[in-house]
Amino acid sequence: MTFAGLLRLFGLSSIIGGLAIALVQVWYYFDQDSFIAAYFDQVGYSLIAFGIIGLYLSQYKSFGGFGQFSFIILSLGMSLWLGYKWFQTFIAVDLEKSAPELLDTGIHTAVFGMNLSLYSLLIGALLFALVSFWKGVLSRWGSAFLILAVLAILVPYGSLVSQIIAGIAFIFLGTSLYKGNNEDVTRAKLNAQAGWD
Repeated sequence: MTFAGLLRLFGLSSIIGGLAIALVQVWYYFDQDSFIAAYFDQVGYSLIAFGIIGLYLSQYKSFGGFGQFSFIILSLGMSLWLGYKWFQTFIAVDLEKSAPELLDTGIHTAVFGMNLSLYSLLIGALLFALVSFWKGVLSRWGSAFLILAVLAILVPYGSLVSQIIAGIAFIFLGTSLYKGNNEDVTRAKLNAQAGWD
């Protein structure tokens, strides 16, 4: 598989993941306790975690040291967030049935872990989106939506609104990556045509 083909795979993953998390938030609005929605949310975020690798690889030549730092923070935050989502999807449901008093009194380490994962994800997403927007290698609309998603956490229903906007952002960014609308993908295609790849 060529580098350009791999980037298309990452882009497709970002598109599907973004679509999944945006639609799941609407689903949660009507049925907050749906296990199926929680499962699709987990799958969507897993696909986005895979997709952000491609989003970085398509821009790494122009990103520089600060861009690499933003990618590391975003990857760390996404990994922690996936762990929290896994806990919510597969553990919290059983705890609610077998030991509801435990969840009612609060699991302090779980709250700390949720905050750590959420804030590292938000900081990483904001930094990554700002660098992406500034460099303009991928869709600036996608980067702008990702910045907006981080800021939307502050409004009423912030978590719901923020995740819908983030889903839209990853659809834009993934589409840009899938279509190869950046200089690094174009260079890889030209190298492949010339027989250098």
